[in-house]
Formats: sequence, structure tokens, C-alpha cells
Amino acid sequence: MTTPGPNPEPEDSSLFETREKAFSLAVWSSVAGEELIPEIGAVERYFGGNGYSADTRTREKIQDAIHLACRIVSPRMAFAIKPVQSENRDGTRITLSSGQTLPLPDCAFNLTGRFLATAIGTLGKELENECRLLAAQHHIYQSTLLDSVGTAILDALDARIRSMIDAECRIRGIFSGVRFAPGLNGYVLDHQQTLFQLVDGASLDVSLNEAFMMEPVKTISFFSLLGSNPAGNKHPDKCLSCRMPHCQYRKGLSSAPDAGMHRDISR
Repeated sequence: MTTPGPNPEPEDSSLFETREKAFSLAVWSSVAGEELIPEIGAVERYFGGNGYSADTRTREKIQDAIHLACRIVSPRMAFAIKPVQSENRDGTRITLSSGQTLPLPDCAFNLTGRFLATAIGTLGKELENECRLLAAQHHIYQSTLLDSVGTAILDALDARIRSMIDAECRIRGIFSGVRFAPGLNGYVLDHQQTLFQLVDGASLDVSLNEAFMMEPVKTISFFSLLGSNPAGNKHPDKCLSCRMPHCQYRKGLSSAPDAGMHRDISR
């Protein structure tokens, strides 16, 4: 079930000249677990690490764990899109039409962000409760395997959310761009507060604890800049326009002074 809630807002033509009117959008959706069945290879990566290849017997156990996980998860998602009203002079902070002000991470400086998408997706509490029960019964192998399956399903839910945001962008002639998330690559976890002001986590039974960690654990959240210029908003190699020297995906320094970092582009 998908429930869109468009709330048109007047366009600030002094900031953005476009044939599209500024808009706000809120979408809530539930998904059947069977629609998010992960590949066995994705589970292998989380269960055994990069390069791990399960034997036939283990692959059968993975398949059984996938069937169990898809029956007990309760995937839900919500996202909102708000117009960017203004940005500061050096492009490091934006203000939304709804009044929230948000600093941008280094990877998002100086991009043509006309809108900001904010999203939360969760698998619910059932899977993590089952994992805890298995662990309490000393079935550590099964608990770890089921948890790995859950992470792979969460990846599939993340892809579903991104595809829905992309679909809204295509309708309006705009383009999705750089994604960033509280707690990742130096972007402080405190920004979860702003994210939860923009998306109703309570409607998904998702909450923040005192440390701004999300509960249930199998939950994702992110921001994404949306803009009218695909080249300006989504760099062919986004790492070339990124200022984060300690990003987990970087491999090392290039010998060329203006080439930035060598990247692992297998993401």
C-alpha cells in the first residue's frame, strides 16, 4: 500500500527558475517480505565476508534462512521531498521551505540541490527478536546467518526506496544525486533529529534512542539531494567531487595532484 500526500508550496522563483513548480511530497508504503528476496551471494558477503563462497550445504541453509526471514519481516518505508529554499554562500548549508536548516557533508558541497529527499526504511522488530531468541538458545550459527539475511533484505529495501524516489524525480524532470546519512563518513549522528522531523518515523514504529540510534536495529535512513542538472548533481565519478579524505570507499592517494583519490568503483 502506498499513500502519497502531495502538499504544493509556492515556488521561490528568485532561487530556482524551472518549468516545474516547487512541491512537497510524503509517501508511506509497506512491502511484502517476498518482494525483497535477496540473492544468495549478497547473504554470503555479509555472512562470510568479501570473497566468501559457501559450499552446497551452507547455501541450502542460507536459502532456508531467506525463506524464514521473508516470512517474518515487516518491511515499511517512508520518504519526503522538500524544496530547498536557500543555501549559504559557500554551499555548505541549506535551508528547506519547511524551515529546517541542514549542514551538508563534504561530498555534497556546491551541488545543484533544488530539493532534498529524506527517507527511512525498516524491517520491523520481528527478525531481530528471532535472532536474539536463537542466540539465547545458543544457536549462534543460525542467529548470525539470519541476521546476515536481514541485512541483505535491508539492502533490497534501500534499493526499493531509491527507485521510488527516482520515479518521482522522473515525473517532475529532476534528478536524484548525492546521498548521505547521519553517522556515516563523518556526518554526525545528531542530524537524525532533523531527518525524523522531515519523515514520520513513528508511522513506521521507528524511534530514536538517547544516542540517536534507530530502533528497530534493521532500519536505514538517508538524505539525498535532488536537482535539475544531472551532470551537476550526480558527478560521473562522485568521488572526484568529494572532499572526505577518510571515506571508507577510498583506496589511496593518486600521484596526480588534481586527480583526487583512487576509488573503489565496484560499489
